[in-house]
Amino acid sequence: MESTDENEPSLDVPTIIRNNWPYANFDISNFNTQGNLGKFVDYSFYLQGSSNDKLEKLKTEIKEKESQNNILINEIKRLNDEKKDITAQFDEYRKNQTYIQKKEQLLRLTSNVHPIAANILLAEGDNTLLNNFHSEKESQNAILSIDIRNSTDLMLNAHSSDNFASFITGLCEGLKNIVISNFGVFDKFTGDGILAYFPLFYSGEDAVHKCCITSQKCHSFFEGYYKSNRTKFQINLKTGLGIGIDYGSAKLVRINSEPTIVGVPVVYACRLSNAPFGHTYINQSAYQNLTDKGIKLNEIKLDEIDFEIKNQGTVTIYDLVKLENTEIKKPDWFNNNAEDIKTGE
Repeated sequence: MESTDENEPSLDVPTIIRNNWPYANFDISNFNTQGNLGKFVDYSFYLQGSSNDKLEKLKTEIKEKESQNNILINEIKRLNDEKKDITAQFDEYRKNQTYIQKKEQLLRLTSNVHPIAANILLAEGDNTLLNNFHSEKESQNAILSIDIRNSTDLMLNAHSSDNFASFITGLCEGLKNIVISNFGVFDKFTGDGILAYFPLFYSGEDAVHKCCITSQKCHSFFEGYYKSNRTKFQINLKTGLGIGIDYGSAKLVRINSEPTIVGVPVVYACRLSNAPFGHTYINQSAYQNLTDKGIKLNEIKLDEIDFEIKNQGTVTIYDLVKLENTEIKKPDWFNNNAEDIKTGE
């Protein structure tokens, strides 16, 4: 992959993975994809200055707090052995832990959102966007669950474990960048796919529509990516992505110290990602949101189909067949910072 700037290094998939996204110069159109994925504009020049300094400052602050807590632990142990009051030290330790958790969440979040959003999240002072991400309250979200169909067979038919690891890492990094560039939030790699969410406060009121557009781009990306990586496998398996979309109330919680999105729409999106490869299944709540937001019938084709959900029986869901309007509407936080953005070519 060649850089558009002769002063910047050439980047291939492993190089991109090693870099700390969103500061990698990732151009998703350079993968051998079919369909118009669009170009992810290089904003690295915008972020590598003050924002990169802020990231380093954030990492330093976390290390300092961790160091303070190590000292406090030793002090608490000493005082406890001497049967003295440890209340003050323990309170300080807990405050430090809360601080560390929030800063670590911010650090992780900056690599899972659009680069311009990362820059806003790192800004000092009153930060509405960051407060929304840190809120313990439920919010409205469109949920995108992607499952790599026949992933076990793919793994078993790879020429080597290194071949499969290289394939799956590059694939998931590509899917992650499609989510980010379409104003979604990457949540996690699930083992055989990814989970992402599109909160209304971040993605905009048309979050479900953005989910649908993202799903189509992910299908196209997989098709081209798999085709260009078939030499890693012993046979050419028929495979692809199964994608599920739902909409509703969800919230971020910490599980094993990592923030992750949870809620009813997450459950249903994950179940719907059992769709046959190449298909995107949409639940009723997400469908209703699309129609409420004025998506015209001539801009989208959905087939009603029956789908079996464990412990609930057969339900009616919608198979996304065609999407005419693939224009991404930029969210307010992006437009409000437009004067600071040089889009270039």
